[in-house]
Amino acid sequence: MISIDIDPAAYILVFAAVVIVILLLILIFIIRQQIYIKKLYEKMGSAMAESVSARHEQEDISLQPAEEELLSYDEYSAGETATEPDEEAVRRQREEERRHLEEERGKDPAEYYTADAIRDNLLALFDRYKLKSFTMSTSDGLVISSTDPDPEEEAARYSYLHQQGKQPEVPNVKLIGVPYKGGTVVGIVKAEDELTEKELEFIERDIRFILRKSV
Repeated sequence: MISIDIDPAAYILVFAAVVIVILLLILIFIIRQQIYIKKLYEKMGSAMAESVSARHEQEDISLQPAEEELLSYDEYSAGETATEPDEEAVRRQREEERRHLEEERGKDPAEYYTADAIRDNLLALFDRYKLKSFTMSTSDGLVISSTDPDPEEEAARYSYLHQQGKQPEVPNVKLIGVPYKGGTVVGIVKAEDELTEKELEFIERDIRFILRKSV
């Protein structure tokens, strides 16, 4: 029987070589896994970045108005700016209109009050000065004529106020006293806006004319 003697040192060397090989294989496997995981993370990160970028671009597009909308808004803004009234121009226009009205109302009242009846001439005065209503009463509150459908109460109240030498606290109501046949006729003038002193002078002049014409 053949007996083979193996040096124990050889066993140790073989065992060490096997262990080293196994460790190398494990190390290679771990490195490959790390590389795979890194690449996987890189791919996932790139995909997520692209997704976020695409979402942001979509949000930017939705937030930005279309070119037509921008043009429409610019045209609207320009139109708004163009239509904004110039205060100075409006003031000049009103002054010009008032000047023309004063010139027209300064004309001879005979051109406007051609009727024989007081009421018809009062209606002409009402239209000429764009009044809200006009009532003519005696100083003790009796209605002579009126464009108001129910003037009795106001005639009594305002004629009494006129006797006291007062004007109504309401700015668009004025009282005009005109001497007539030894007494006083009270004109109760109601306007949409407050009347100027010039307009009140013209109205008083026209009332005098109407009363003289109706004698």
